[in-house]
Amino acid sequence: MHFLESVAELKNADIYIQEKLILNQVDFSIGQGEICYIIGKTGSGKSSFLKTLFAELPLQNGIGKVAGYDLRDLKRNYIPQLRREIGMVFQNFELFEDWTVEKNLGFVLEATGWKEVIKRNSRIDEVLDAVGVVDKRKDLVIHLSGGEQQRVAIARALLNNPKLIIADEPTGNLDPETSDEIFHQLRDLAIRYKTAVLISTHDYRVIDNFPARVYECIDSRLQEQI
Repeated sequence: MHFLESVAELKNADIYIQEKLILNQVDFSIGQGEICYIIGKTGSGKSSFLKTLFAELPLQNGIGKVAGYDLRDLKRNYIPQLRREIGMVFQNFELFEDWTVEKNLGFVLEATGWKEVIKRNSRIDEVLDAVGVVDKRKDLVIHLSGGEQQRVAIARALLNNPKLIIADEPTGNLDPETSDEIFHQLRDLAIRYKTAVLISTHDYRVIDNFPARVYECIDSRLQEQI
């Protein structure tokens, strides 16, 4: 399959936490509309790799570009701009449970500069419709099922039209049937919006059901499985 231009790319990159080398000579790329998996045991470096893409950890050696930003030359005041190009989806959803769905999403839009109420409301409808839960807009998050909460979390990740979605164990708290629904959703969004989707997971069953390129963190390296 041919993918469009690269959204995130690392070459000969060394990933550190302070002085400790976590991953050595990382080569990685993901293109528009592509899905990739990151696997590896706990402590193998998956989280450090994702944090580097998100500019939470500085890239000290090598070449790194994400959504057009150079990670080696990224000034602190540009980090928020980079992060607006990245949508994050977490295992435990990271939603305010005592808020409505629309309040959760509206909070993010306000925080990222959407000043007009009409435009915010329209965007909320668009992203909720994209993930199939527009009818839950007025519901409290605590009243939603786990699968519905994760769909809302994906909708939140889509709000600012990100070039890259990073999903960190997105189905870790979900049953197999719901996990498949979420992966269907992510795959469809990648195709529809040409969004790159990078998924960190321990769920090898899902990888079998939704095949894509797989990178493994092992022995301080990030190796693409052939």
